[in-house]
This record gives sequence, structure tokens and C-alpha cells, in this order.
Amino acid sequence: MLLESFVGVMAMVAACAMTPSVYFAINSPPSIVGATADAAAATISGWGYSLQPQTMTDLAPCCWRDHTLESCRRSAFRLP
Repeated sequence: MLLESFVGVMAMVAACAMTPSVYFAINSPPSIVGATADAAAATISGWGYSLQPQTMTDLAPCCWRDHTLESCRRSAFRLP
């Protein structure tokens, strides 16, 4: 149980280290923010958070194997 608590704390630290716009783009379903980086950026910018499509495009090769926002959502807290 101690190890599970550590994992939970690390997940919270990781979530707090992200900007809110990137956090919403990763963790919101496509039906809410859109399936592409452009659609997600437009929706989240409409909520008052600054997000450029290029930000998600730049993050994709570093984090996800097939370089798409959807794969990012499926593996938000998994190591690549």
C-alpha cells in the first residue's frame, strides 16, 4: 500500500507540473475537445487557457509512439 501511495503522489506531481491547457488536452475525451491538435487547441483556448496546436504537435514525438493526440489520451500516465 505504501508503494501505491507513492505512485499516487507521483501522478499528482506530474499533473501539477503540466500547464492546465496541456492537461486538459491530454485528459479530456475527443467528444469534448476534438480529435486533432487543432480542434483541441481551439476548444481549450475558448475556455480561457492558452494552447497552440504547435504545442501538442511538438509534444507528440517526445511522448507517444504514433504521434497522435488520441494515443496520448490512451497512455497519459504510462511510460512510452
